[in-house]
Amino acid sequence: MPEENVPQLLKFRPWPHGDPIAPWMFDQLDKNQLVSLAVVGLQLNQSILQAQLTANTQALAIIKGAQGTK
Repeated sequence: MPEENVPQLLKFRPWPHGDPIAPWMFDQLDKNQLVSLAVVGLQLNQSILQAQLTANTQALAIIKGAQGTK
């Protein structure tokens, strides 16, 4: 494994996780709309976290495979 690939593998830029509902929306939307927005926001966060976990697992396997090689 070329050494220049290791720094590239370690560049993790996690998605910013925030509240799926902006504070001003509480006064503008009804309960069903707020629940729908919350579900969509949480599903998005879940899919992003799953992708990050998969990337982390793959990077860890590559890094562990590179131990002791030079």
